[in-house]
Amino acid sequence: MRAVPHELIKLPPPTTCSIIKRLNRFVVLVKCAGRELRAYITNTGRLKELLVRGATAYCIPKPVRRTDCWLIAVEEVKGPALIDTKLQEEAFAVAVNSSLIPWLKGFKIASRNPRISNSTFDYLLRNEDGKELIVELKSAVLRTGPHGEYASYPDCRSLRGERHLKDLTRLAATGKQVAVIFITTLHNVKAFTPHDKGDPKIRPLLHNLREAGGLIKAIKIHYNPERSEILLKDPDIDIIL
Repeated sequence: MRAVPHELIKLPPPTTCSIIKRLNRFVVLVKCAGRELRAYITNTGRLKELLVRGATAYCIPKPVRRTDCWLIAVEEVKGPALIDTKLQEEAFAVAVNSSLIPWLKGFKIASRNPRISNSTFDYLLRNEDGKELIVELKSAVLRTGPHGEYASYPDCRSLRGERHLKDLTRLAATGKQVAVIFITTLHNVKAFTPHDKGDPKIRPLLHNLREAGGLIKAIKIHYNPERSEILLKDPDIDIIL
């Protein structure tokens, strides 16, 4: 049985814009009400399938200087995809602390960006018994599969992603509890699977992680621009390795 969607984050009402082009890793040129604006973006993936000229985008007031607004989501073939990795991370933290993810029930966020064995991860979780779980999140907003039924990561070679999986595997081999969690915001996807054309090393590294005792999971969250809210849609979608 799938969980009923839960509101995780309420955001300011978005401004609807259209994509012109990506200027660099952190700035996308958009057109809003006839004006060209520089929109801040946190997702450093290539996002070529999403940041297409003319695509509808959703922006909210800027979080940093030197840009005019903050690009958080882009309309995709099935609905709006939340591409902002910071909001994905924040939504995950809210879901954990609100006990909305059954397989993480009892855990709370203990620290953000913990540095463990010379590696920095996204979260350290801890339950009442003192059990800890090291968590690394990855954004899976690439649609793949014969019918577009899979959410995938990465869309290009990710040396950082490879390093994180190797580090998690080494920690798991020492007895530490670790997890990599893929967050997809795509509508109508039924499972997560690695994108071999993007980085052929990710799938074997995930197999190594699983064999070492690491946890591999995927969750689905959605952005609703009409209500400007982020929802937990499915806390446990299938993994295909």
